[in-house]
Amino acid sequence: MWSVEHSKEIYAIGKGDLDFLDIDPEGYLCISHEGKTIRLSEIVAEFKKKGGYGSFTLRMPFLIKKQVLRFIGAFEKAFPNYHGTFYPLYPIKVNQMKREVLSVINSSPLYGMEAGTKSEFVLLMKMLKNNKKRVFMCNGTKDAEYLSLIGKGLGDGYNIFISIERIAELLAVIEHIPKDKLKLILRIKPYVNLDGHWGSSSGRDSKFGLSVSELADVLKICKEHDLLDQVLGIHAHPGSQMTGSMRHYFEFMVNTFSMLLTMGFSNLKIINFGGGLPINYFGDLPSDLIEQYFLQMADCLNNLNFPVDIMVEAGRAITAHSSLVLVEPIDYLRLIPQPRPISYSPKSIEQIKSEWASLSKTNVTKFSLIQRIEWETHVSSVKNSLRKHFFALDNFHEYLSDPIIQSLTTPDFLVIGNFSVFNSACDHVLVNQYFPVISISHLNTQPDTMARLVDITCDSDGELSNYYVRSHPQPLSTKDGYPLTSPHPFVINGVPIHLPVMGNYFAVLLLGAYQDIIEFDHNLIGDLPDVELSIKKTHWEVSITSQGEPIQDILKEVGYSLHDKRTPYLNGSSS
Repeated sequence: MWSVEHSKEIYAIGKGDLDFLDIDPEGYLCISHEGKTIRLSEIVAEFKKKGGYGSFTLRMPFLIKKQVLRFIGAFEKAFPNYHGTFYPLYPIKVNQMKREVLSVINSSPLYGMEAGTKSEFVLLMKMLKNNKKRVFMCNGTKDAEYLSLIGKGLGDGYNIFISIERIAELLAVIEHIPKDKLKLILRIKPYVNLDGHWGSSSGRDSKFGLSVSELADVLKICKEHDLLDQVLGIHAHPGSQMTGSMRHYFEFMVNTFSMLLTMGFSNLKIINFGGGLPINYFGDLPSDLIEQYFLQMADCLNNLNFPVDIMVEAGRAITAHSSLVLVEPIDYLRLIPQPRPISYSPKSIEQIKSEWASLSKTNVTKFSLIQRIEWETHVSSVKNSLRKHFFALDNFHEYLSDPIIQSLTTPDFLVIGNFSVFNSACDHVLVNQYFPVISISHLNTQPDTMARLVDITCDSDGELSNYYVRSHPQPLSTKDGYPLTSPHPFVINGVPIHLPVMGNYFAVLLLGAYQDIIEFDHNLIGDLPDVELSIKKTHWEVSITSQGEPIQDILKEVGYSLHDKRTPYLNGSSS
C-alpha cells in the first residue's frame, strides 16, 4: 500500500534543500515554514482567483532569510568565541533581481555584497546607498571607467575591497585610485582539484586569479609603490557545486596566507574563501552541508597563530530555494498504442537488446495505414514486455547509458507544459543541471507511470524529463514497473506522473539561483507571471507581482515596434 511517506522518500521531500516542502495526508504538496503550511494547489487557486492563468513563477523571499540566518548560525556554531570578524558576501551574479537582493540585505546587517562587473557595481552602489558600511567586494575585470567608479565610491564612504586578479589590473588600480583609499585583496589560483559540477574551474588552469609566479611580481610592484600595507587579504574560488571534502582547499588557502605573510605582506588579515557550497538538487547529499563546510574550515584555521577575518561568498546556497515554477499541463499524449499482453521471456540483457534493436530495423514504408497501426501496437506490446524484463534484471543500472536501452526505457507518454525550459530552467539545457520536478497532488497514491515533461518551444531540448532514482532499502516503482528507488542510484528519463494529468500542476524546484538571469527568450516566449508568497502574522498572502511578459515587449527587444489595436493579444501575455 502506497503512503505519503513513500512519496517523501522518492522525492527527498522534507530533507536537505527540500526541507521547506511537505506532503499533507491528502497527498497535496505543501510549503511549510515556521509552523505554517499552505498547499501549492491553494496557491494555484488563489492565482487564478486574482485573474492569473497558465503557468507561473512562485517567489518565496522568506526562504532567503531562512538560508541567511542558517548560514550565519552555522559559522557561529563552528567558530564559538571567535575573535576575528565574519563577512558573508552575496555575489549578485547568482540573482540580481531586486526582490532577491533586497531580501538578502534585509535578512541581516552582517551580509555584504559582491560585484563581478561594472553593471553590478553600479547596481550595488544604488542598493547600498543607505548601507555604505557593509562590505562591498569588487571582483572581475576592471577597465578605467570601472576603476573611476570604484574611486568615486570610496570617496563617498563605501566600504569597498578590490580584488586583484592580474598584474595589469594592479597597475591600473595604482594609476586610477589614491593609495590611501585602497583595500586590496589578492585573488590567487586555487592549486587544488575538487569534486563537483564546476571543479574544473579550480587548479592551475583556472580562468581566475594570480599564478604562483605572478605573486612574486605583485610583491615587487607593491614594494616599489609602497603598497604592502594596502594588501589586506587573499581570495580564491574553488568552483561551484563542490560536493566533496573542502579540507584540501581550506588548507591551501591557510598555507598560502601564511606564506605571503613571510614574503612581506605583513598587513594581511583577511581570507576570502569564495564560494563552492552546493545545493542538494538530487537530494542525495548530507543535510548538514553548510555546517560541515564551516567545521572543516575551522579545523584548518586552527593552524594559524591569530584569528583572521573570514569572507565567504555564498550565493547559490542562499537563493536557490526561493523560487519555483508551477507548470500547467495543456495536453497529455500517448506516443504509441495501448500494449497488448504478450508471452515473451528474454533471459539476458543480450536477448532484450537484440529483440528491441530488430524491431527498429523493420522497413514500414510499404505498409498500409492499417498495417502500420497494427505494427505500432505490436511494437508497443513488445516494448512494454521487454522493459519490464529489463528492470527485473539485478544489474540493469549498468546498461542505462546504452543507446538501445535508452530507447527502450523512454516513456510512452508526453505531458506538454505551458512554459519554456529555456526561460525558466535554462541551466538544464546549458550544463545538464538537474532540477526536481514533482506533481503537486495525488502524492498519497503510487505514481502511474513515467512521462516526458516538454515545453511549448519548437526545440527538442525543451524538456525537463529526468528523475533521480534514490537509494532506498524498499524497492518502489510506478504501477507499470518503472523503478523509483534502487540499491544503485541513477537518473532515468521521464518524471513520475499520477493520472489524470490535466489540471494537476507540476512544481519545478530550486530555480532561484542563476535561472532568472541566464534566461533565454527562445521562440520569443518571455517571462511567466510572477507570484509572491509571503507570511503574515495569521495567514499566508499570495500576490501577483507581474503578469506574463507582453508580446509587444518581447518583439521590441528584437527590433520590432508593433501597435495594432486590432490585435489586442499583442499587449497580453506571451505564455
